Amino acid sequence: MCQTMGKSRRSMKELLAGEKEFHGELVDFGPDVCSERNDEMALVRKVDHVAVIAKDLDESISYYTELFGFEVAARMEIEQQNIRNALMRVPGDDFVVELVQFTDGRDYYYGDGMFEVLALKVDDIRAAMGELKSKGVEFLMDEPVDPGDGGQLIFFRGPAGEKLELVQMPEFR
Repeated sequence: MCQTMGKSRRSMKELLAGEKEFHGELVDFGPDVCSERNDEMALVRKVDHVAVIAKDLDESISYYTELFGFEVAARMEIEQQNIRNALMRVPGDDFVVELVQFTDGRDYYYGDGMFEVLALKVDDIRAAMGELKSKGVEFLMDEPVDPGDGGQLIFFRGPAGEKLELVQMPEFR
């Protein structure tokens, strides 16, 4: 159900008039689906950035620019925090992926990195997979999967071992 401030609004089943079942689950797609939203009550207006730990900053910059078309918005060295970083973004989008390399020898790697996954939205997942495979990317699955909403997703690893995801959204999302 779409919920705002704990009040039930309507189910995806009602919104889609039975076009898709979603395995019997009700799905919350947030404020765009809800008919009412009190922006004055919202503490967070949008997500600004995510930080990704890089073993080698220059290698990670090359990976994100050459494979995905990200651009470097800024590069900094912050001596007080013992880091070098690069702020990366997709042209035309203001969401930032901050690549961070520690310069004091600390090791901050946990299994999949400091976050579970960075999802990258594409229009055609098969075409994107083909292009990435031609550049040496190995996927963690043989085929994309449908997470239950009609979309498609597939996972792979970045240069520091970070878990990345290609996602093709269904038309209604």
